[in-house]
Amino acid sequence: MKKTVALLVALVLLLTVSFSAVAEEETQIWPFNDTGIKLAVPEKWNQIQGLLYPLDIGEFYPDHKIACTTILYIPLSEEDRALIAQSQSDGEHTEEQSGRISEAFNKTSDLYSFFSVGNGKTFEDVRDVIFQNDSPDRYIVDELGQVEDYRFYLMTLKADSEEVANSLAQFPENCREEYIDLLKDVDTVKAAVTLQKPEKPGANTAGTTLSFELNDFSGKSVRSEDLFAGRKVTLVNLWASWCGPCAVEMPELEAIWQEYGAKGAGVIGICLDY
Repeated sequence: MKKTVALLVALVLLLTVSFSAVAEEETQIWPFNDTGIKLAVPEKWNQIQGLLYPLDIGEFYPDHKIACTTILYIPLSEEDRALIAQSQSDGEHTEEQSGRISEAFNKTSDLYSFFSVGNGKTFEDVRDVIFQNDSPDRYIVDELGQVEDYRFYLMTLKADSEEVANSLAQFPENCREEYIDLLKDVDTVKAAVTLQKPEKPGANTAGTTLSFELNDFSGKSVRSEDLFAGRKVTLVNLWASWCGPCAVEMPELEAIWQEYGAKGAGVIGICLDY
C-alpha cells in the first residue's frame, strides 16, 4: 500500500513539474538518439490542457534495424489541473489529488509515433513486421526523410478510427477537441523534426569507465567513485521528470535495491532535467 501511495505521489510530482517547467522553456529539445530523431517542442504544446510525454522505445527489431519513439497524450480536466496547482501551492498532496492523477494517467493514448528503418529498407518493406499484431488500416504514415541507409517515418492514428473514438469517450470534454487537433497537426510536428543516424546506447562507450560528479536534490556534490565504492555492480537509471514510465518503474527499482543491496549491488538514479 505504501508503494502504491508513493507511486501516485510521484505521478503528481511528475505531471506538476512537466507542464510548469515546459512553460518556462523558450525552446525545449527532446532527443531520441535510438530512433535518430530530435524534436524541437512546438510552442503551441506549451498551451495545451493535457500533457504530452515521450516514450522512447528504441530499437525493438534489431534484425531489421527498426526503432520507435512514441509521444503519448495524457488528458487532464480543468479540475485535475486545479488540483495540481493547489498541491504546488500547499507543498503537499492529498489522496484525492493522487487518485485524480492516477485516473488521468490510465487514460493515456498514443499521439505520434516516429520510426526509423535501416538496412536501406522502406516502411513498406517492414510493414508486416511492424503491424504483425495490429491493423495498418487505422494509421496514416508520412515519410520524414533519409540519412544514409536509414529512412524515417511519422505514424498517426486516423481521427475517425475506432481506437480514437474509444479514447475520446474516456477523455474529459476539454481534451477531446484538443487531442483531435494535435492528431491532425502533423505539419507542425514534421517541421520540428531533425533527423540523424540512430545511435545505440553505449555504442561508443564499451570498455570505458563511467565517471561523473553531480549534485543531489539537496544541492550536495556527489561523485561516481563514492557511489560505486564497495559495490560489485551498480545499476544507473537515467530518468526525467516528464517521463511517465520512469515514475512507474521506480517501485520496481526500489524492490531490486531491497533484494540485492545487501549482496553488493547498488541502484542510483540520475535526473536528466534537474
